[in-house]
Amino acid sequence: MESLESLSNIDEILSVDGYDILIVGPTDLSASMGIHGDIHNEKL
Repeated sequence: MESLESLSNIDEILSVDGYDILIVGPTDLSASMGIHGDIHNEKL
């Protein structure tokens, strides 16, 4: 999970057979949210 786009499609992503784990990339996700590197921000 590294972008807002993937976050908005989380249900579809997790419905794919064979996936057993979801890994969040907090730095990449925060960058896509405009709060680059602020991994403790409440928005994240």
